[in-house]
Amino acid sequence: MRELTNQEKHDVIGGAGITGALFSGIASIFKSIGSFFTDTINTGVTAGLAYKYAGSADEFEYKNGSSSFKFSKKASISAKNDLDKKALDIEAKTAESFIPVAPVISFN
Repeated sequence: MRELTNQEKHDVIGGAGITGALFSGIASIFKSIGSFFTDTINTGVTAGLAYKYAGSADEFEYKNGSSSFKFSKKASISAKNDLDKKALDIEAKTAESFIPVAPVISFN
């Protein structure tokens, strides 16, 4: 065995094969592309369901993967019911205050 010279110590001879880092990089690119398509489809499904149920449901929640959608009309329905109740109370009080009085007829 012989001792390497300084020039030989600085020369690096690499392998000509494909490294694991290259495979990892390629796999990462494919994963990103797949994630893009999945998220796009999930967003479309979420938007479609939201459009379909927004008018008829009082509360709706949907989650699929990283996409989620939730809405609730309970607060507005409760406020509308409270307003309707107040209007009926006012109407009832108004009706009570206008009790018809028969005219008094005297025969003198």
